[in-house]
Amino acid sequence: MDEGDGKMFEYNSELDSLYLYSGINENVLGVINIEDLIFDVGVSGKLVGLEIENASKVFNVNPQLFSKLDNCKLFVKKQGNLIFLGFRFNIMKEIFNYSYMVAKDKIAITC
Repeated sequence: MDEGDGKMFEYNSELDSLYLYSGINENVLGVINIEDLIFDVGVSGKLVGLEIENASKVFNVNPQLFSKLDNCKLFVKKQGNLIFLGFRFNIMKEIFNYSYMVAKDKIAITC
């Protein structure tokens, strides 16, 4: 992502890798892997980004559609002993919305 371009995502067509940014600008301390998803956790314990490997296969879309991606968002929600890590984005008016549950005691992340 180019600094100042306002985009909250980046797609690498050679690697078929989609990266979504949270807007939090800090160094990555660790990662949480869930299949082809790599959630980046910053030094403050907040979610700073998400890399989706094999993105066109994960979402079953033509890779060229990622040039039409907009309105992406990452989120973290705490409910009881669970933490939900999720993301949402649009491609040509189609909404992709996903969340994953992780036990709170299994990760160190701030909500």
